[in-house]
Amino acid sequence: MILLTYSIVPVLAFVFAACGTFLVIGGRGAFGENHSNYLVIAVGVYVVAFIMGFALDAWLPSRLFSISTNIIGGGYCGGRNILEGYVCGPSVYDITEAYDLFFAGVLIVKALVGAAIILLTFAIQSRLGRLLLVVGYVLSLLINGMGYLLESPAVTNGVSSLSTVRCSS
Repeated sequence: MILLTYSIVPVLAFVFAACGTFLVIGGRGAFGENHSNYLVIAVGVYVVAFIMGFALDAWLPSRLFSISTNIIGGGYCGGRNILEGYVCGPSVYDITEAYDLFFAGVLIVKALVGAAIILLTFAIQSRLGRLLLVVGYVLSLLINGMGYLLESPAVTNGVSSLSTVRCSS
């Protein structure tokens, strides 16, 4: 029995994405030259989004680590709390900014993947099908944007409540 752990999921996703990409490229001539051209552009956009997704996955932990190790030089050490110690910790604004940039990057990656999906079948759709593709794409971007707007204050509140620790001095 194979035990699937979380660390193997991205590897499986990459393998399936690569196989799917090769199958789509291999069968692209069946629907004509226009569809073939759109498909090549769609694969290029998808590959760029895939690389950006991996870059975002590497960037956020490294940014949070650099923020957390920069307490002495650039962290916040404010006034005394009720326990007569100083409140020290990473800057809430730096952590919030890191998450905001990450979520903005995720929105960009989602927009690119959505554009690639639209281009995949755009040439073989009827006029109504094209309209439905574009409307669905715009609605998905709006829903993702609203999710970001709802999530950002929650991150700020969570970070501000967890980012202070008691330092003795």
